[in-house]
Amino acid sequence: MHFERLVIEAGDNTFTLDLHPRLTVIAGVGRLEREGLVSELVGALSASRPGVHLELEEDSGRHLAVFRPHGARHRVVDVEQGLDISSHFATADGSIDLLARAGLDPRTAKRYLRMTASDLTTSSQSDQLIRDLAALDQAALWAAADHVTICDDQLQAEAAATGSTPEDAAVVEEIEARHAAFLRAQEAHDRVRRLSFFTAAFATLGAIPLSILEGPTTALPFVLFAAVATGISMLYWRRMENARSQENRVLEQAGASSYLGFHLQRVNGLLANDQNRRRLMDAAEAYREALAGWEQVAGPVQVQFAIDHHEEIMA
Repeated sequence: MHFERLVIEAGDNTFTLDLHPRLTVIAGVGRLEREGLVSELVGALSASRPGVHLELEEDSGRHLAVFRPHGARHRVVDVEQGLDISSHFATADGSIDLLARAGLDPRTAKRYLRMTASDLTTSSQSDQLIRDLAALDQAALWAAADHVTICDDQLQAEAAATGSTPEDAAVVEEIEARHAAFLRAQEAHDRVRRLSFFTAAFATLGAIPLSILEGPTTALPFVLFAAVATGISMLYWRRMENARSQENRVLEQAGASSYLGFHLQRVNGLLANDQNRRRLMDAAEAYREALAGWEQVAGPVQVQFAIDHHEEIMA
């Protein structure tokens, strides 16, 4: 099949992306955008992403539109015939899942439908990678692989429970990083504001009697000192406002014109519950630590590659 158009809804905002009719290439954007768009496409094919609609063409030439509105029945429509063919893709629980009909789930679909630079490298060097993995301590190798698999399963479960995807954990980290930057700027501003306020106040109080006793010229340094202290306070206030605007830029409608801003806004809404957010973040952190442990044992080889070639490595 070939993707033609992706439409994503989040509240009152809508993001639309027209895709190449023959080959879907996601390039020219950052890692968060790439991972997010892949999750949207796979989620639209499965039953895991409400608010995501997709237009596609099957290899037979049939054009389909997949509608997944929030709080309403999901449908698949044959565009040219104008027929609702949702029943062709219905699962036992009544959900509409195009992947299930092909014998796939979201995780395996990402493996088969997505090709990255590392996939190209692995494909061209597979024989050498198998030999390298076979030369390692097999007990440590497969213990690390099992740990990654367990953590990945936990991350997938936490994401499914919140209606998000594992890739959304990185988006949450971006949101929290922006918020932490604002809090640091606010703390620095409050600290400098208090200091500059008292400094300016004492300088002003000193300038008044000095001006009366010695004349305005003698009091001028105190006035300048008070002005500098006030200027420093304004500078830190400006920094705090800049940090606030950066945080808001990814959460407000003005930021939704770019996909990253839109995606940040939508994920922030999906994970508004602090408990859900923390559970997803903890699972993502455990998964990253498991991957780091795997890389210490196996190097920059994908875990799935080792699992797929288990028999060859053990031979």
